[in-house]
Amino acid sequence: MKQRSISKRYLVFLFLAVFTLAAFFPKNTEAAAKSSKKIVRLLVAPGESSSVNNVKSAIAKITRTSKVYDVRCTVASKNCDIRKYDGLILPGGGDIHPSRYGQKNQGSFNINTTYDAVQFAWLKKFVQAKKPVFGLCRGLQIINVYFGGTLYQDMKNHRGVWHTVTPKNYSVVQSSKKVTKKSLMYKAYNGKKVRTLSLHHQAVRKLGKNLKATMVSADGRIEAIEHTSLPIYATQWHPENMYIYYNDLNGRIILGHFVSICYHYRNK
Repeated sequence: MKQRSISKRYLVFLFLAVFTLAAFFPKNTEAAAKSSKKIVRLLVAPGESSSVNNVKSAIAKITRTSKVYDVRCTVASKNCDIRKYDGLILPGGGDIHPSRYGQKNQGSFNINTTYDAVQFAWLKKFVQAKKPVFGLCRGLQIINVYFGGTLYQDMKNHRGVWHTVTPKNYSVVQSSKKVTKKSLMYKAYNGKKVRTLSLHHQAVRKLGKNLKATMVSADGRIEAIEHTSLPIYATQWHPENMYIYYNDLNGRIILGHFVSICYHYRNK
């Protein structure tokens, strides 16, 4: 009886030991896998809480699903030193005050001049540092206006709709010759049309200096832009919302490309 009691206790001990190890090792395996990923640190410019949270959620989902990158996302504050960050994301949100591009209000709404000032200031810092920037919807408009462009203040058929956009390359003059450059959007989607989620009622009217259109909608509106010499990109549509709310990989694709750009610029 005594021997049987010892055997039972031994079996219980063995079971608990195995259970503990089983619970311990997956966590450590996951931690080890995460520590082996390439770390990318992104700064998100302050803006409407829902828009900022959507960016953070999309980046967190990329980190969970990526075998390559561990992306750390921080909302910008006065204490942030851009030398510690690899890229900036300008989130979606309300309209820019039209005085920023020399117009009176002719249909703009949900204006927040504080966000205008803060986002222009962060964009300026990253432009001066020649670090990567990605704009989402309003973020595209911030970039365009920053470089001297203007906007259509109110238009129809682009708010709360899915529509197809076409990526395109662009031409630049180098050494007195016109050269065609492949845009990020063209490379990311292999030149194929993309079904996108649009939530905007404004769009680029005049492109800012050194900006090129890299996606257009069927009605001719500019749906993506990039800078010809700086690592600055933007979409008028919402890849972050496509990815987190619809699990649409077309949203993940372009955000993933931007993460990769940030990593490689840091390690140039």
